[in-house]
Amino acid sequence: MAVRAASQTAEVGTTHSHPVSSSADPTLAPFERMVADKKFMCTMCGKCCTGEGEVWVSDKEATKIAGHLDMGLPQFYDTYSKAYSKHTGWRLLKSKLGSTDCVFLGEDKKCGIHAVRPGQCSTYPWWPEMMTEEGWRWEKENLCEGFDHPDAGELDVVSAAKQLRDMTIQSHIKSLSHVKYNGGGK
Repeated sequence: MAVRAASQTAEVGTTHSHPVSSSADPTLAPFERMVADKKFMCTMCGKCCTGEGEVWVSDKEATKIAGHLDMGLPQFYDTYSKAYSKHTGWRLLKSKLGSTDCVFLGEDKKCGIHAVRPGQCSTYPWWPEMMTEEGWRWEKENLCEGFDHPDAGELDVVSAAKQLRDMTIQSHIKSLSHVKYNGGGK
């Protein structure tokens, strides 16, 4: 698995039952095309929260999670994340001690911070790297039983497209976070 994320993106057994529709937002059109033929239903198995991978949190997300856990931001950073100098303004969530599971994955395979989980987790599986045929197939065959699930209803294309757009933007922001601007000089 390339990246671990929270599995609780939907309630158990729920499907996307909204009709496929086109949004009035023209910036969504390319993302709608990318998700239109996909089927997904979260089964709350928790597998996407386990294994090798990384979950990144922005400072804004960390602040929200710390508040949810009723702790200060410095304590949250010390307890649940580690700095990574390559990406300014982003921190990496720790895994459970002696495990590759997300530090917030409970014994019941439920997310302990579901209400405030990072954007990376809440947008799963609508990530740019999974929109290729190969990416979708790998995730389906190796990790998530919800991909192309036979009980998945009709996809809410607009919602999925918005999540994919958000993750694409977040991915670009994170990748640019280490670029130093030199003021236009040479």
